[in-house]
Amino acid sequence: MDDTIHAAGTISDQAYADAESRFVRELMQGLGAAADVTNGDAIRGGGIATTNLYSPWLCDLCSICGHSFRVGDRVVVESGGAAKHCSSALPCAGGVSEVPPDPEVNGFFRGLSEAWLPQHDVPVVRLEEGHDLVASPEGGFRRHTCAVCGHTFRRHDHVVICPCSPHAPKCPSAVHRDIIHGLLCYDGWDPAANGLKVCPITMIELDGN
Repeated sequence: MDDTIHAAGTISDQAYADAESRFVRELMQGLGAAADVTNGDAIRGGGIATTNLYSPWLCDLCSICGHSFRVGDRVVVESGGAAKHCSSALPCAGGVSEVPPDPEVNGFFRGLSEAWLPQHDVPVVRLEEGHDLVASPEGGFRRHTCAVCGHTFRRHDHVVICPCSPHAPKCPSAVHRDIIHGLLCYDGWDPAANGLKVCPITMIELDGN
C-alpha cells in the first residue's frame, strides 16, 4: 500500500524532511543576506566575508578554533551558511598567508593605549601564548570569555583580571580593556565608577561596600 502511494506521487517522510530542511536553510540565508548587505553574495553562495554588526555569525563560535566571531574578523562562509575564521591569527579555513603588521597603525594604537589609561592605575595584562585564559579548553568545555562582551579571549588581547579587585585578584575572571581591538569592556564595568555593590559574576559583596 505504501509503495503504491509513493509511486502515485506522495513523497516519503525523509524526502519531505530534506526539502523542509533545505527550505529553512535557504530562508535563513536570504534573511541573513538581507540584513548583511555587504556580505550578501558570500552568505547566499559561499565565499570570503568580513564580519560586521549585521553578520548572522557574529558572536557565534567557530567550529574549528572555538573562538567567537568579532566585528572585523575575516571569514570563509560555506554554502550551507557556516562561517570559519580566515586570518593569519586564526587560519581555520586554511591557506591564509601571514600579513605583516602595519607599523603606523600599531604605533597609533600603542600611543592611544599609553595615553588612555584606566582609572586607579588598574593593571592591564596582555595575554600571551600559554596564559590560562587563552589555553585550549579540555573535555568539551568552552573557551574562557569576557564577563562583559562574551567574546572569547585571544592571544594578544589586553584584559583586566578580577575586575572587582584588580590590584589583588581573588578570582581568574577577566574583562577586556583592549583599545586596539575596540573592546573597552572594563570602562563600562568599573565598580568604582558605577557604584556596584556586588560582583556581577559571583554576587559576592565587594570590599568597602
